[in-house]
Amino acid sequence: MNASLGYGEQQRDDFAGKLADAALVVTAEHGVRGASVERELELWHSMGDVVRDSGCAPCRDEGVLAELTDAAYQVALAHGSRGSFVDLELDLWRSLRRVMTVAAMQRQSC
Repeated sequence: MNASLGYGEQQRDDFAGKLADAALVVTAEHGVRGASVERELELWHSMGDVVRDSGCAPCRDEGVLAELTDAAYQVALAHGSRGSFVDLELDLWRSLRRVMTVAAMQRQSC
């Protein structure tokens, strides 16, 4: 990480990292192919792109959640999976929603 990042940008990068971690767990559970390090980086970049493009701080915005889910799903599709893609997408949505909800609650308590 670049130490010169402003607090807001650092917070968004941390949030994208939490989202990527959650998506990585789901992709592993669903047998998404490819090296986990490669998937993790792709997920972090795709989550980060959505977070930065939307200006999203931790929130409960359903539109942003849909974009995040789609971004993670596209990474999974590119790698292939042994299971149902519908179940994978729904589990990604649930997992990312949980991260967003927790982050939004923590932000409100600050």
